[in-house]
Amino acid sequence: MLRTSTAIIAAVGVFGLAACSNNDVSVTVKTGSSQGAKPPDTGDSDAGGGVVINDEGAERRVRCSDGAPVTINADDVTVTLTGPCGALVVNGDSATVTAESVRAIQFNGDSSRVSYSSGKPPVTENGDGNRAVRS
Repeated sequence: MLRTSTAIIAAVGVFGLAACSNNDVSVTVKTGSSQGAKPPDTGDSDAGGGVVINDEGAERRVRCSDGAPVTINADDVTVTLTGPCGALVVNGDSATVTAESVRAIQFNGDSSRVSYSSGKPPVTENGDGNRAVRS
């Protein structure tokens, strides 16, 4: 069905545009599939089972529940963590993280900053130029 629909859309696009005299016509074809679509860069995420952030330059707000782990695999992200988070692993570079509470912090990238408002999590530094500070 999808192949037939694609062929019909392509034929309509080619023959339909042939009748147009304007050469600046663009056609956008959207399918019903959302496979491979990325979630929005901002918004709340329930991290009950943990959350992984892979989008470069993303701005995320994550609500942790029950000590869920958070992993950041992207560079230049800004993340706000609310609620009791488990281990925070920052694999990217130049991340800025503001957290209410994290159980532990591990830096594997460079030049990131994590500020937290409660507790005293152990910090593992495997990168360079990272900072974890109580705010």
